[in-house]
Amino acid sequence: MSQTKPGIAVLASIASLARTSEAWISDIWGVLHNGLSAFPDAGPACVKFREGGGTIVLVTNAPRPAANVARMLDRLGLPRTAYDA
Repeated sequence: MSQTKPGIAVLASIASLARTSEAWISDIWGVLHNGLSAFPDAGPACVKFREGGGTIVLVTNAPRPAANVARMLDRLGLPRTAYDA
């Protein structure tokens, strides 16, 4: 883990959170995709966490219904098995 500012940690990997968390709440833009495609490690990391019993809820400030967001994530290459809601 590295620090960019006092009190703000930047994780090199989310793996350590998988061992200590039952659920993740994650923003979508910039965390799971860049607007053009899903980040290569994001989907597999989420799928692995869910396979281990974790729950993942995605949040966004996009002004569209959840079903439309899910279709967008499909197009960007994030599998639906990567999140619960």
